[in-house]
Amino acid sequence: MKRAAVLITLLAIASVLFAFDPFLVQTGGNQALARGYWAGYGSPSDLYGIMYHGFSPQAFEYRRSGATTYDRDLHLALYDPSDGGMAGILEYTFNIGATNNYRALSYLVSSGLNSSTNFGVKLEFEKENITSSSTDTYWLSLSAGVTGITLPYLEYIAAFENALLWSNDSTATAERLDMLVGFRLVFDLLHIGFEVGTRNGMNVRYAGISTELQLFPGFLVRGGFSYNADLNWENFDRVIGGGLEFKAGNMKFSAGIGANLDNTIRDSNIDIPFMWGASFCGEW
Repeated sequence: MKRAAVLITLLAIASVLFAFDPFLVQTGGNQALARGYWAGYGSPSDLYGIMYHGFSPQAFEYRRSGATTYDRDLHLALYDPSDGGMAGILEYTFNIGATNNYRALSYLVSSGLNSSTNFGVKLEFEKENITSSSTDTYWLSLSAGVTGITLPYLEYIAAFENALLWSNDSTATAERLDMLVGFRLVFDLLHIGFEVGTRNGMNVRYAGISTELQLFPGFLVRGGFSYNADLNWENFDRVIGGGLEFKAGNMKFSAGIGANLDNTIRDSNIDIPFMWGASFCGEW
């Protein structure tokens, strides 16, 4: 009954998903290390393997270049563990800033193909008011990915996101598909990710490196850097970020800050001089 009550409560809340989120802030816009409970912000295939149910609110605040007001997003995620052979995330977020005009709802499932390969898919329904006449535009999109082990301590990731399945507006922007390809080195205390990908419907291309280091049990730090180029290869932005995560019992706390050092690319949400994010995750 408690679980059903949580689901009903969350279903009453709308959501929004931008180019950045609480995890990407910590890694300079990189996704390769978004594993486990963070898999909703990387490849869907990296969720499989989580051991507990969980609930996580995640806050994110930023200001676009030239703007005078801040946008604030709140992500809400409910996790199903992998003990039944498949893990899942039900995620909602809503922005509480000045615009407050973009909503989404998604569900992600992930499982294992074999002992060395996982796959995952995410279905997302979005709503946005992008016209002056207050007309709502809806999208239904699909994301999917695969993760595999190639050598000891070496894993690969390949994923796509926001493949448009349906929209109620034939004039709505359909170029939403983005790609991610990368690999990561996974040691006991240190993870390093290398990746290339696209943002904002392939209008921005990027390459990046991110790291995650466990300093002592229950405490780790993250950091990353990405180099971004616009569609015509005329403008280039450097994005950096860092953060930490602390675990106490069945609770995890995470926080990070990031910045775009150049802000020359104007056609996407990457144009953010400064951003911060924080999250809490309770497991049971």
